[in-house]
Amino acid sequence: MERLLKIALVIAGVIPLILGVINFAGGAKAPWLPPDIATASVDNQLRFYAIWFTAPFFLSIWMVRNLDRALPIAAILFSVMALGGLARLYSITQYGLPEPGMIVGMVIEISFVLFIPWIAYVTRRRTLAEV
Repeated sequence: MERLLKIALVIAGVIPLILGVINFAGGAKAPWLPPDIATASVDNQLRFYAIWFTAPFFLSIWMVRNLDRALPIAAILFSVMALGGLARLYSITQYGLPEPGMIVGMVIEISFVLFIPWIAYVTRRRTLAEV
């Protein structure tokens, strides 16, 4: 169970890292964006957010290496990611359905909150095994 958790944490960090690198490199001219939104302001904002997308990767690597102390960081990181997914859900109520990839992203982001009880369970089991 612990090994699976660590692998999942790395995958959970690699996904936003890849998206961050792609968004940083492509900016407003990323292949999934309509070309008519490519303004200097949109490009600037997308590249800024692209760097923020790299943070979950570094935090997830830290959590894998420090699993016993990971719960507070996981609670913050994965709650924020889930809130981002809920913000996408709110956007759907205001503007309708986005591209299918964005819906998949929303589901993944909201489901990231499940890492919190998973980490708590694994660390609790690990602690009990050491006693």
